[in-house]
Amino acid sequence: MRIRIWMLAAILSFSGIVNVQAAGDEKNGHAYFKRSELPDMAHILPAPPTFESARFVADESQYLWGKRQRLDSARCAQAKRDAVYSMATIIEEYREPFGLEITKEGTPEIYSVLQDVLASCDSIHALAKAHFNRQRPYAYYNEGTLIPEKEEKHRNEGSYPSGHTVFGWTAALLLSDINTSPQAMEALLARGYEFGQSRVIAGYHWQSDVDAGRLAGNVLYQMIRNNERFQGQLARARAEFTKKTKNYFTEWNDCEALNVLKGYVEDVTNPQSANFIKEEDRIATFDMDGTIIGELYPSYFEYGMLEYRVLDDPAYKGQAPADVRETAQQIRDFVRNGKPLPDHFDMRHGRAAAKAYAGMTLAEFKDYVLAFAAKPVNGFSGMTYGESFYKPMLQVFDYLNDHGFTIYVVSGTDRYLCRALVEPFGISPDRVIGMDVQLCSTKQGSEPGVDYTMGKEESIIRTDSLLVKNLKTNKVVSINKEIGKVPVISFGNSSGDCSMHNYCMSNPNYRTATFMLVADDAARDYADLEEGAKREAKWRQNGYTVISMKNDFKTIYGEGVKKTKFHFFSSIGVP
Repeated sequence: MRIRIWMLAAILSFSGIVNVQAAGDEKNGHAYFKRSELPDMAHILPAPPTFESARFVADESQYLWGKRQRLDSARCAQAKRDAVYSMATIIEEYREPFGLEITKEGTPEIYSVLQDVLASCDSIHALAKAHFNRQRPYAYYNEGTLIPEKEEKHRNEGSYPSGHTVFGWTAALLLSDINTSPQAMEALLARGYEFGQSRVIAGYHWQSDVDAGRLAGNVLYQMIRNNERFQGQLARARAEFTKKTKNYFTEWNDCEALNVLKGYVEDVTNPQSANFIKEEDRIATFDMDGTIIGELYPSYFEYGMLEYRVLDDPAYKGQAPADVRETAQQIRDFVRNGKPLPDHFDMRHGRAAAKAYAGMTLAEFKDYVLAFAAKPVNGFSGMTYGESFYKPMLQVFDYLNDHGFTIYVVSGTDRYLCRALVEPFGISPDRVIGMDVQLCSTKQGSEPGVDYTMGKEESIIRTDSLLVKNLKTNKVVSINKEIGKVPVISFGNSSGDCSMHNYCMSNPNYRTATFMLVADDAARDYADLEEGAKREAKWRQNGYTVISMKNDFKTIYGEGVKKTKFHFFSSIGVP
């Protein structure tokens, strides 16, 4: 009947029907409950076997089993270690099955919740021990134990239930609630079970004491799980465990740039560090073309899309103004014949692109971008333009996201083009800054927006007016306007990103890091090796950390992607 009562208490507390909230700090400042708020385990646990009962035979048998285990030197040593009632013992003994070393500095969230849970263990068994006042095995038999120096202290203390078992079993329940993989849960609970059995081997507890300690630990932990403060701690501990154990960088080689990145992030996200950065200030900026997506197949995505629209798209070919056709032809001559682009071509392209897509709604433009992105990449097999992101750099996204950074893509490419391409990778539209054209509503015409009231049936459309080409210092101005904070980490690949990097390095409040990707892999991608070497030397001189595609990336686009020769069609379409 008492076992049924325990089961009911555990189920009710787990389901939320029992709702005991944190009572505030006790003398240790961590326990979740005052003793008066805990159930009296003397009213929940079955009474221990009397020394005259048939049930006591099992305890005697297990006592003899424990004495035989002392002949095993390894198990004997483990039982002695388990006898030390301390958080340090739990941390050391459970480290291997948990899969992570717990320290106050390195894993502060896990350390904190473990400290609070263990501080809550002391009171759950006290009333029952006093109530049953059961004699300990070594006192009953008047025999020695594995820990003789503690025998006199505990000789007249009750042994039922085992407090050490509550301690070790509750710790195992918590840690298996943080590392929830089936293998870890099995290993942790097995180690928690052994922790209790060590008390039988040491000669300090009967088997029924240990069994009752596990029951008491279950009741306590179910109550703790329903505690609001604990729930927040557990969520943070799980997130911290993921950050510390997840292999983020499977597509990277071991390299200087990766070590710099991880060292920086670990430092600035550690609350104990002097360089700690509040989460709301962890701003990361990434250029797009050549930093997270290919740009040499044979040129920028936006150049290729404009060339296609003006010269090959049957729905638009022949409609473009003369200056737009000229710009598209200059792109074609560059990629097919190697003819150099005119000076300041970025601005020429920006104005031409504004005209080429004018009149499209934002939804229509996004569809156009995605349709072009679905085309196979020229110069590669096994990849579309929309898939041509650098796999290692996408892993940097995941790593920074999990460590509380807010990622912004800051590109010279059209803002709405960038939005369409990066959205599948978790970058929301409000985290994209790029080249901008003037927008208006479908019926607005030439009337100024300050005078015109848009109707609910209207849409936003693109106009032919270029507002800003987001390069160099324009990137800094846009960051200041749209983010309102100085980045703390920045990634780029060209001189167009130096202003953004320098702005990051000027942050007056926080330690910063800047990275420049160098296209130096002519085997798996297209690269100007001479230019790449010049850039690398310049970036290092500027204080930027260099990422080498050749040396640092295990793969660039994925193992199924192969570099091929460029091929061009004179008819409609881009292969």
